[in-house]
Amino acid sequence: MIKNGDEEADILRRALAETLRELRQERMPDLSQDALGRRIGIDLAGLERAERSPSLAVVWRLARAFRMTPARLVREIDRRYRSLASPSAAVIDDPDLRPWREFMEKAPTMKWLTDVRHACVYCNGPLLDYLGVSLAELEGDAWVAVIHPEDRERFLALTRKHKSRREPYHSKYRMRRADGAYESMVQLAAPLFTPKGVFIGYLGSLIPIPEPEDVDDDEL
Repeated sequence: MIKNGDEEADILRRALAETLRELRQERMPDLSQDALGRRIGIDLAGLERAERSPSLAVVWRLARAFRMTPARLVREIDRRYRSLASPSAAVIDDPDLRPWREFMEKAPTMKWLTDVRHACVYCNGPLLDYLGVSLAELEGDAWVAVIHPEDRERFLALTRKHKSRREPYHSKYRMRRADGAYESMVQLAAPLFTPKGVFIGYLGSLIPIPEPEDVDDDEL
């Protein structure tokens, strides 16, 4: 889908706002938004509300505040922009994520890939077949709909906790199959980093837990 100039600008401002908010919370958790804005002399609140677009000078000052190069900050914003504009395309275009997608395409087990926001950017064939949906129906935050409503909030809280720490985790929840029934799953998730240590998302696997009546005696 081709976006007009206004829509592209809105997505870019959102990408900037989300990137700055995450960097501030990760790298300077003891400083409030206003305190950091005063320290570097910019309207940080306006940027984080996606109300303003920064100049190159502001980008340079933000990068210095976060102890990173301006090029690195721009790459982080661009990665978020591509994820917001077209999640699945972001995986194809991103050289850091492309190898993981190629690995997933060959895997016989159900696997998924999320970006830095933990938004779904890719699911492999076995997972899409199991769910009976297309990738477009799971992209972004839409994937949450396949989790049983009673398990959803607990699972999301667990995900947020481990994502903030950039650490592996496992969880159990019920997921809706293509036939509409729910089946218990064990999910294993591991954070992904570039060779330079930049966090780029999570890779996960899903393993169905058969009900007792579905297990043969020789499997016990």
